[in-house]
Amino acid sequence: SPLATDLGLNIFQFLLIVELLGKEPDPLVVITGSPELISQTKAWASVSGVDVASLPKIQGGFRRFFKLNTPSGVLRASVRTFIFWLLTRRLRSNQNAENGHLVIVTQTHPQSFNGPEPYRDSYFGPLINHVASSQQPAVIMSLMVDRPFEQVRLLKSRKFEIPIRPVESWVTLKDILISTVRAIRGSMRRFDPAEPVELDGIDLRDLVGSYVREARRSGDYFLNLLMFYCGRSLGRSLNVEKCLYPYENRAWEKSFMQGLRSSSPGTKVVGYQHASVAPIHANFFLGEGEASVIPLPDQILTTGEVVQEWLENVGNYPDGLFKTACALRQSAPASGTPKERRGKTSRVLVALATNFTEHVNTVVFVEQAFSAADEFEVRIRPHPAFSLERVIEAAPLGNRKFFNASPGSLADDIEWADVVLYATSTVGLEAVSLGTPAVQMDLGEFLDTDPMFGWDEFKWSVKEPYQLVETIRSI
Repeated sequence: SPLATDLGLNIFQFLLIVELLGKEPDPLVVITGSPELISQTKAWASVSGVDVASLPKIQGGFRRFFKLNTPSGVLRASVRTFIFWLLTRRLRSNQNAENGHLVIVTQTHPQSFNGPEPYRDSYFGPLINHVASSQQPAVIMSLMVDRPFEQVRLLKSRKFEIPIRPVESWVTLKDILISTVRAIRGSMRRFDPAEPVELDGIDLRDLVGSYVREARRSGDYFLNLLMFYCGRSLGRSLNVEKCLYPYENRAWEKSFMQGLRSSSPGTKVVGYQHASVAPIHANFFLGEGEASVIPLPDQILTTGEVVQEWLENVGNYPDGLFKTACALRQSAPASGTPKERRGKTSRVLVALATNFTEHVNTVVFVEQAFSAADEFEVRIRPHPAFSLERVIEAAPLGNRKFFNASPGSLADDIEWADVVLYATSTVGLEAVSLGTPAVQMDLGEFLDTDPMFGWDEFKWSVKEPYQLVETIRSI
């Protein structure tokens, strides 16, 4: 997915460089901070008769060299996993293990435990309470995101209607050691593809190879391997009748499914497409024939018919895999009455999504837009996976006090707002459905990020900060 890695963006930019040089004989100046793009361009130029002059070197030389040429990321992730295995292994319980269980795999954040309820799931929302009231044996498997020590403390100190067990509590010490050894061995392997790595006849081996090598030496590689053993251990220790997880076609999902099916082949695995899908979410679209070689769930529940029809038509999925469900993350409106205008549009809610770079770029965009307008009250709602303090620290802002942080629930924020600003978040979609106008900020991505692409009812779009205030005033 272009939201998870810069590989797609760098391929797009490299192909653009090649195309421009093929059309114009004049020198081309490229400004980039990507050493991978520079390396790929030099490799192509050396066999294409093109001269390349690279000026300043990329910063962070030794640190970057250490990261890309040693398994430091693997070892760091392994040590972290061992620590949390020690802290959480007593949370694991085999009570009533022979009964058929529903296992809900999800990500938890500190905000998951901060509401009026003991636990609020970011993906499955009210389904958790429904399962708890049904008396069906169930367990939540948690992938802890952000401040994991705090989450472990909360898990140990509170009682939940459905037990919540971190991933680390399901694996064994042997699983951690095996994953570490396999990850270190993998980090030492050469990138040696069986087929040419090219697009439109242009060799991309250097660029793709650099990302593969970086991924193999990262902590994510270790964690993806660990998820296989987590799934296998789950199937061995618990009678898993059905397993539900948020479907995004990520590596850890495939690894986990392989492990679970190796020890519990009768388990029905169900993926839930929990959020909007836009063209930039390339991870949801399979290549031709890819579905026959990758692990897929037995069924994928979608948030609605529109997304389902799109994925069925162009996603290259097997027939009959999708089933229309509902949007669990979105709260139902209190009534069908359209929201009334309060008067002058002055309350602005900024909704951030699941990418740190998008967080930073959106905050910068909004700060520039409102720098000369003081009649607006700006409230920022970050995604639960990210700390707004970290975002503000990373953003090059002239004024770090131009906004207030969201103090409560999403429903309260939308009720408060006169207009909602978003770049990729589904909050814009929900706002429009509840009668609050939305403005989509185009941050210049090479693929469309708007979850309401093709829809312009009660929604506006801007490409530059200077357009934002006038657009809001015109609504």
